[in-house]
Amino acid sequence: MPVEVCKETSPLGSNRKEELDIFDGLPVMTKLELRRVSLEHGGYHTPYLNETLYLHFKGYRRIENLEEYTGLKSLWLHSNGFGTIENISHLHQLRCLFLQRNALTKIENLHGLNSLVQLDLSENAIRMVEGLSHLKQLTTLNLSKNALRDADSINHLRECVTLTSIDLTKNDLAGDGVIECLTSIPKLSSLNM
Repeated sequence: MPVEVCKETSPLGSNRKEELDIFDGLPVMTKLELRRVSLEHGGYHTPYLNETLYLHFKGYRRIENLEEYTGLKSLWLHSNGFGTIENISHLHQLRCLFLQRNALTKIENLHGLNSLVQLDLSENAIRMVEGLSHLKQLTTLNLSKNALRDADSINHLRECVTLTSIDLTKNDLAGDGVIECLTSIPKLSSLNM
């Protein structure tokens, strides 16, 4: 016997069923979905007017369709299913980026985020710190609960001269050179291991 599917209509007049991935039923970060979520959290219909976007706990697999959100200062993308950091390099005003609790294995594609001050990459599967030294405003970095093991995996932090606070708890960091690497970060004043 055929099953009848009830179709929910969003406040913006679209069919919510169209916003789900046809293969696995997971939500897709469409332009319409972004506007709906923005309005749901007291944001604006006009994308570039939004300074904060709450896209956490949605089940998205890809970061996409954020091109019009050029005024963002804070972006909450934690607790989704992202395997890659992508499509955010145009967010030049972004100051805070929350990507914890995803499926990230690599720090990449952060070029263009010249105003970034705070970055949370905790609870991922990152094995090597890289791609951060060009972020000249970055002061706070959370890399707790990742897969960092030794001095080689965190050596890039030496090049991150503006960092003042780093969280590396629950990473099983050990071996020669770990402390030496961390003490060579010139402005570091808060370290959690």
